Amino acid sequence: MMAFQWPLQKVLDVAATREKAVKAELYELSWQISSQQQELLTRREGLSRSMDELSMLDMNVRRERQDMMMTWFAMEDRALRGIAEQIRDWMEQRRRKVEELARIQNKKDRLSDLRDEAEDVHERKRDKREQEQLDEVHHISLARRRMARSSGRSA
Repeated sequence: MMAFQWPLQKVLDVAATREKAVKAELYELSWQISSQQQELLTRREGLSRSMDELSMLDMNVRRERQDMMMTWFAMEDRALRGIAEQIRDWMEQRRRKVEELARIQNKKDRLSDLRDEAEDVHERKRDKREQEQLDEVHHISLARRRMARSSGRSA
């Protein structure tokens, strides 16, 4: 008897491959988000430290540095907003990837269930054919014994 071959196996394989690819994309997005969140936090802490240091300076020294620091703070603030915007974009991409992954996994699970059902049907049919063959061999054996007995009586 032939081994079980499911006609939709390639579709299931493609779904499994796509699932792995989307998981890898999710990992990459998550890493980028985490990295940029860390960058954002580090730069905000730097801004806060600089503000604290500026406020502790002598008034004359503070006036000298204040204009330069305020220009730097404004530039840094724009950069931080850009980073935060990038993080939001990546988080939206990640949300869409999670939805895509859920759809792929659902499809893959349904295909796996169908494959399991088809394999069960295949095995039941195989078992039934094997039992029929065993029954036939048994009936032939019985018939031969009866024939041998009946031919022994008639002699």
